Amino acid sequence: MKKSKTKIVALLAVFILTVPLFACGKDTKDGKKDNTKNTTNKSQINREIRLPYSHEDGLNPYVAKSLINQSIMPLLYDSLYVVDSAYKPNPSVAKSATVLATEVTVEINPSKRFANGSYISAQDVVHSFELAKQSDYYSQPIINIKKAQATGSSTVVFFLEKVDAFALSCLDFPIVKADTLIDGTMQYPESSGRYSFDNSEATKYLKINSSFKDNESTNKKIELVNITDSKAIIHSLVIGNIDSLFCDLGEGSYERINAGTQDVAMNNLVFLGINKYSPALSNPDMRQAISTILDREKITSEGFQGHATPAFTPFNPKWYELKSLKQTGKDAEKEKAQEYIAENAKKLKIRLVINSDNEFKIVAAQKIAQNFGSYGIEVEVVELAFSAYNSAVASGKYDMYLGEIKLTNNMNLYPVLKADDLSYTYYNQLLDGSMTMQEFLDGFYSELPFIPVCYRSGILAFSRNIAVEVKSHENDLYQNINEWHFKK
Repeated sequence: MKKSKTKIVALLAVFILTVPLFACGKDTKDGKKDNTKNTTNKSQINREIRLPYSHEDGLNPYVAKSLINQSIMPLLYDSLYVVDSAYKPNPSVAKSATVLATEVTVEINPSKRFANGSYISAQDVVHSFELAKQSDYYSQPIINIKKAQATGSSTVVFFLEKVDAFALSCLDFPIVKADTLIDGTMQYPESSGRYSFDNSEATKYLKINSSFKDNESTNKKIELVNITDSKAIIHSLVIGNIDSLFCDLGEGSYERINAGTQDVAMNNLVFLGINKYSPALSNPDMRQAISTILDREKITSEGFQGHATPAFTPFNPKWYELKSLKQTGKDAEKEKAQEYIAENAKKLKIRLVINSDNEFKIVAAQKIAQNFGSYGIEVEVVELAFSAYNSAVASGKYDMYLGEIKLTNNMNLYPVLKADDLSYTYYNQLLDGSMTMQEFLDGFYSELPFIPVCYRSGILAFSRNIAVEVKSHENDLYQNINEWHFKK
């Protein structure tokens, strides 16, 4: 048990402490709200679209650590599979794939090439996989893949630790050419995506990759603007020095930006971790009742300022696998839950531990306490600094804790399940195909090892002078940037 708790805390720590370079929350010029008017001007009309990046961080996908640079990577690098807004894998560099037990065999699309015109080979894919395994940013999604082996010039076999019916969603790591990256340095590897990096001038650009199949683009070039001051990045957008910026809101705060904005759903699960050995919550019937009365709509709208989507299952509500499935715990069962709580929750007290370093979480916890309090359940919200919060979770000094973790695109739940959970066994069966999705969800809800609350969103901010509808999702933030142009 202790090992499982430590694993969860470690993963939570990685998620919360990895503050991306140039994230935006309340940062504005001189620490004040920026009301600079965003207006069209002739110089903007006649220039290329501009995106922020960090020259110091570089555009090597396996070395870059900043959010602004990683946001650009899908433009520069293709992958075996690209994952869409419903978290469905679609073949790209891969022509086809077969998943058989713990082996995934991928055939490479012969029409796919690097920007220099060379074909993408199996060795390039294996090389990219090995770099991804060593990368802080890309290693977690492929944690279940032990190794990759080229079995021909255009065939790669991936060997899994465990059977995973959704393994193809993990094959979205950037493909780089094997001989253009040396010793993990910042040397720029050959591009395989829609654009390539033009380093020939003082001003840096992304230029259209003519080798990319069916690459029609209004924007043949995208200018990259080097950002050195994180506090000035929002102001740079407002005054037109850059034209777009993604904020993941990981710092737990947000102020309106004087620009166009669009919520971008993320795979960030916010949940109530449960101490099943606490007398207050040892009964799964009580956990089910509490989950049913949880006002997720209010928590997301007020606790997270609307930048979240209520979750009634452990999986992302946008996941294509959930279509047409029954989602347990909605309003139809609320009356039954209220009756159960009235009969069994007299003088029930719950100690809810939260990270005090995140304003969203503080407000969300307050809303949870009010929500439960209206049903006669007393909630003590314990706000702890991050290190103390970690210690409390690791030592089991809570009835509930408010946690958050970023799931990988295959919706890997192992980081939030313990080996002695029944749901752990159910999840194994879901992945090996011996249990249906509906059966898993029913089994999960009968136990409720944790209570899903919501999935957080980030924000893509962009110039109001962009003339087309901006399209974006988590795995391709600048999805239709090839169509962007300014209003005349």
